[in-house]
This record gives sequence, structure tokens and C-alpha cells, in this order.
Amino acid sequence: MGKVLALERACGETRLAVLEGGRLFELYAERGGSDGVTGNIYAGRVENVVPGMNAAFVDIGMKKNGFLNLDDAGPELRGKLKPGQMILVQAEREATGNKGPRLKCQISIAGRLTVLLPGLRYAGVSKKIEDEAERDRLFAIASALSERGDGMIVRTEAEGAAEAEIEADFERLRADWPRIEEAARHAASPRLIRADGDLALRAVRDMLNADVERVRTDDAELYAQLCAHASALAPRFADRIELVACESPLFDLLRVDHQLEEALSRRVRLRSGGNLVIDETEALTVIDVNSARCTGKQDPRETILRLNLEAADEIARQLRLRDVGGIVVVDFIDMEAADDREALLARFRQAVTGDPNRVNVLGVTALGLVELTRKRERLSLFHRLTRECGACGGSGREWSYESVAHRAARELWRRRRTGDASAYRIVTGVRVAEKLRAIGLPGGGPARVDACGRDQEFELLIDDGTE
Repeated sequence: MGKVLALERACGETRLAVLEGGRLFELYAERGGSDGVTGNIYAGRVENVVPGMNAAFVDIGMKKNGFLNLDDAGPELRGKLKPGQMILVQAEREATGNKGPRLKCQISIAGRLTVLLPGLRYAGVSKKIEDEAERDRLFAIASALSERGDGMIVRTEAEGAAEAEIEADFERLRADWPRIEEAARHAASPRLIRADGDLALRAVRDMLNADVERVRTDDAELYAQLCAHASALAPRFADRIELVACESPLFDLLRVDHQLEEALSRRVRLRSGGNLVIDETEALTVIDVNSARCTGKQDPRETILRLNLEAADEIARQLRLRDVGGIVVVDFIDMEAADDREALLARFRQAVTGDPNRVNVLGVTALGLVELTRKRERLSLFHRLTRECGACGGSGREWSYESVAHRAARELWRRRRTGDASAYRIVTGVRVAEKLRAIGLPGGGPARVDACGRDQEFELLIDDGTE
């Protein structure tokens, strides 16, 4: 089984799964008609300019102001931005943590074969097209079309496309631009001007190519949308769209949710018996490769190399599936032979070539760690699907029963030290209550322990004799 795109719509949510050989590699979810802001174009109002940060903060109608690096404002605006000014911006990265979305002023509008760069004299070709003769042909086409006053980038899907197809795609995007400019000119307040498109559109525009065997859905409305987009953008692949008639949901048949839950756990098992431990932090993502139960019948060097090569393939999949962005550090199992390290790096670089985001494997550090970066466009899947734990504060850990018991006892002890002889009740969970009773409560006044709360916390209450 090759690459399959599966789409599901249920309960106000549309989801798109990318499967290769039956295994889940990517998952996108769109709730309430939006899958984030990346690629969207906004009329924004400058809230303030901070020269010390070389940045401006721009209200685009969201809870958090967007961040605009002044170097991304363009020479015509860089020295002229001021609070209250309305400008046209595009989101190039989702909001993360306490930071708003990253913005730019140079607009780019993606089509199936080309990307339009309005008002910019520029011609470029996707780096994923490696054939030099084809690159030269496409660059010549792009250069000629950019002479019309707008820049363009030829996308990977244009490889082998006729010049007339490329020109038609480019001119369709150019026809949209005056409407965008007009809408922005009449915008009196921050608002969305143009969305990048829903999941059905992006599935056809950005993903449907010769590598995709089928596009499958069990939703009739989605099927009609996919067929309409394919007829307009990719007619030669329109026959690959399939409406599946099935009693169970399509995602159940493809085991999408089962694979998702397995893959998003902190510990990921490898077929050899080893495992990966994946931790996302604020600054970077750290991946540790463990041999675990993998001992093998070969000599240790071959066993370690085989495990590391398997781990490299799975890490490449996990980066795509989790949509991890930014800096990634991998601690593979140590290998003494330089040839083995080179073989691992070569395998890793090959494994990430199928990633839709740009991945740069930098090499091995002095400590033997493999460094890489992956272009960040949105929050990782983990952060999109989860929230910070109220008990552990996002650390992934919570206070032990003994620690909570000692904290409660110390709080009572502090009050007794000040001469407070009031009657107190310590309300907590059963297991913490047991630890408190074993520790013993400080003297100086009456106190009792009630087990009717949560083990992660306690309350110290004045005991008025009521239950």
C-alpha cells in the first residue's frame, strides 16, 4: 500500500491523515473552519514599535498581537511604521506559548504549481527539484513570467509540467491579488482578508500528486469538495478520489486514532525491542534512543548500528507526525566507528527527505549528539491536542504523596511557631492522609486529617466542628 490521504468530518471537526504503507505519518485537524493562521493574510494595525527588539507588534484581530520583525517589513515600511498604522501582513508561524503569531509584510500566495510574490521581481525554483536540466527549464519560465511585474517560485509539483500549465496557475494567482489589495484598502480595523484554504483544498493543492495512490473519505460532502478542487487544480489525478461506503468510520478502519495515541506517547517502541523517549521543551525537542530489550544475536557493533538505523527512520516519522519544529537534539546509542556514524547520518538525511517541512540535519556534536532543525510553521500536534496539567504545571510530574504530606505538615508547623493554637483540619486525598498520619502533626493546638480531597493538593482549614 502506497501513500493514502484520508479525510473525515465529524462533530464539527475535519481531519486529514497521511498514511504510507498503512502507517500514520501526518495528521491535520480543522475545528470551527480553521486549522490555524499560517498562510492567512490580514489587515493589521500596528500597536507599538520596539526599536530595541527590531520589531513591531501588530493587532490582527486575535487575542495576541502578532510579532513582526522589522527586517520582514520591507524597505518601504521598515522606517515608517508607527502605532495606529494599518498594514497588510501574512502569518508565517502560529502563536506559541506566550508569543503571538509571527508575521511578514512580503505576501506570498500559493497555487498548485507556483507561488506568487506580488510586486517583487524574483524568480525561484523549489529546492526539492534536483534534476539540473529541469531546474534550468523551470527557472527560465519563472524568469520570463516575473518580468510581468510579480515574482514567482515554481513549486515541486510543477516538475514536468508544461509551460502553459505553469503560466495559467501563475496568472490565476495574479488575478486574485487586486481583490486582496482592495479589501485591505477598505479595512478600517484588524481582520482576516484571505484564508489560506480549508483542509479539502490544501489536500488537493499541496498533497495530491503522483505519489498518492488514493484520496479516501466516507463523507459525501467532503467527497464533492475534493472532486471540485481536483477538477480545477489537478484534473489528471481526479480519478484517485474515492467515496468509501463503510459501516464503521473510515479512520477506525485505518486505525488512525489507535496509531495516533501510540505515537504521541512519551515513549515510542521500536520493532527491534529498543525505544525512543521524546520530550518537547520550550527551547528544543530532545530524543533519546534506548536499546532496552534489544540485544540481538549479532556482534554488538552490528546490533547498535541496526538499532540506530531503525531509530533514524522512526524519528523522521515522529517529527512529521508530531509536527515538531525548531531545534531537535537526538542522543543515538554511541558508536565508536566513524564509518557507522557516517552511515547513520546518511540514513537519517535520506529518511527526512519525504518531510513536507524543511529539515536540516547538521551533524554530530562533540558530545556525540545529532543536531537538526525542522521548519516551524505551527504548534506541534502534541501542543495542539493537549493542555497544561493543572496538577504538575506542565512539567509532566506531580508532587509525591510524601512531599504533599510534608508540605502540609510544614505549613501547620509554621503557624504553630507563630503561637497560633487554633483548631485545624487538613483536607487532602486518601494516600496523602495516610502519609500525614504516619508523619504525625506538630503540637501546639488541636488538628485532624480528613481524607476527602485530591492527592496532589491539600487545604489547611480552621476546624469549626462541622463536617
